[in-house]
Amino acid sequence: MKNIILIAILTITLTNCGNKKAEITDNTKEDVKATSELIRIKGSETARKIIISINDFYKKSNSNSQIDYSGGGSNLGIMSMMHGDADLIVVSRELSDEEKSVFSKKNLVIDTLAIDGLAIVVNHQNQIENLSKQQLKEIYEGKITNWKDVGGKNKLIKVFSRESTSGTYTLFKDKVLHNANCLATHVSMNYNEDVVSGIQGDPNSIGYVGLGYTLGNKLKVLGLSDSTHLKPSKPEYASIISGDYLLKRYITIIYDNSNQLLKNYVACTHNEHTYKIINECGFIPFKSFKQQ
Repeated sequence: MKNIILIAILTITLTNCGNKKAEITDNTKEDVKATSELIRIKGSETARKIIISINDFYKKSNSNSQIDYSGGGSNLGIMSMMHGDADLIVVSRELSDEEKSVFSKKNLVIDTLAIDGLAIVVNHQNQIENLSKQQLKEIYEGKITNWKDVGGKNKLIKVFSRESTSGTYTLFKDKVLHNANCLATHVSMNYNEDVVSGIQGDPNSIGYVGLGYTLGNKLKVLGLSDSTHLKPSKPEYASIISGDYLLKRYITIIYDNSNQLLKNYVACTHNEHTYKIINECGFIPFKSFKQQ
């Protein structure tokens, strides 16, 4: 496991997130005028907790700005950016080569905000502690339908998943199902909170959520193993950073760096206060450490 060394928080050169206002130049005024100081943000529902808190912090020193975060999922966010329907998007899955190419041609910046571990969760009454990645795959494909087949009680498994516009769903389908489909009887949920609520109410259920959504509830987070990671690993700080946890992912923001209003907003996502926000939301701020 790699050694993790915390480093000092980077000094932010722009002052728009502190007690002072950012310097308004003629170019800045033109940018603000062009956007009416409205920042349209779409994308990841997993990152909603982070973005809403950062938005509140940003508006304390930028009271004239309006921020509309409509979420909708990473896939919807990506399509919105391609069609010019968003100023900034938040994505919680890997970008395809085609998507990277489109964003590159548009001269958009891809900036990593946080690190997450996709948590596999069951009801706290479930006696299961760990699953292999293959067992998880077969549960979601409908090949394993009873908990007794993986060491649990003789109870039918109720499967919760996310909707197809979700980056969380795309990542799970890619890394766990290897692009196979979920069983036809799975329950599709729009939000992480819906998955949490569903599993809390059903002792025989299983689902997956961003790690931040396991905080403060009675869900049990399962360990995962596969042929190269024989020892089960849970999504914890050290295992996520080191890559030992199998479902590690990055949360990124994508925006036009030539727009001063957006540059000022993005500066707010990289400072000591917002790193604290990200931690408190249950995620790992990307730029607050380095790996050796």
